[in-house]
Amino acid sequence: MKTIFPKADETLLLDILANADNNVQKASEKLISLGYTKRDFTPPPKVMNRYVDVEKHIGKQADELVKIIPLRPREYTESEKDNSK
Repeated sequence: MKTIFPKADETLLLDILANADNNVQKASEKLISLGYTKRDFTPPPKVMNRYVDVEKHIGKQADELVKIIPLRPREYTESEKDNSK
């Protein structure tokens, strides 16, 4: 709430939020009716392509750079289990 209404006092914000049953939308409407201005929120820009062509940027083969992590642990045979005991 403090980031949305930076000029409002924190105790006032907490009091209004508590009286609105912790409903941010109701508390925001109450603060606006009291004359506080809402700060414009601009979301960060979206990343269009998260996957980068590794070969293009680094010059090495992608197989050398990418490590595949298995999703489940290795299954041991009975003889391997006996050897570990």
